[in-house]
Amino acid sequence: MRDSGRAALLSALIDGYDELKRRLARRLGSTELAGEALQDTFLRLECGNDVGAVQSPRAYLFRTALNLATNRRVAENRRLTTSEIDALLEIPDDSPDPARIAESRSEIAALGRVMLQLSARQRDIVFATFVDELPVQEIARRHRVSVRRIQVELREALLHCASQLERSLERRLPSRTDARVSRCPPGRSWTPALKDTG
Repeated sequence: MRDSGRAALLSALIDGYDELKRRLARRLGSTELAGEALQDTFLRLECGNDVGAVQSPRAYLFRTALNLATNRRVAENRRLTTSEIDALLEIPDDSPDPARIAESRSEIAALGRVMLQLSARQRDIVFATFVDELPVQEIARRHRVSVRRIQVELREALLHCASQLERSLERRLPSRTDARVSRCPPGRSWTPALKDTG
């Protein structure tokens, strides 16, 4: 009979339930966990495939229940606690709200209008510097002018944009009057930043 091994194990589980539960409780340190492990063992036998003939059904049941209890503990340790879930849910959402998106789009449109007031070369210099991140020497070579000329035109373009957008212009690198640094490193220009004054 195909299910004879499973039937014998189910019978051994029912007959020796109290003894198995005591042994498991001593081993696991919890009567509740022992009861859950035996319940899982019963479900495994009831719903599982035939296990074949077993020489020592009670030892087999004990080992199965012990393994299932260990698996349950490992699974529970992987789960987040309520306080960990609460902490994750309280992470602030850094994505912009609709008002901030509309404001940003308006600022981009205003910058686009101001950029159109610049000469074609100044626009190209601004884009090459901030979008393409090209070194000043490369931009000068592209326009066949001196590095100093590119720096002057970039400064004029940024000052124009800042004044039109009512922003102040700050330098991110030290000024020429700073005793520690008299020049920007080769291949780098100073990188100005527009600061909102309004």
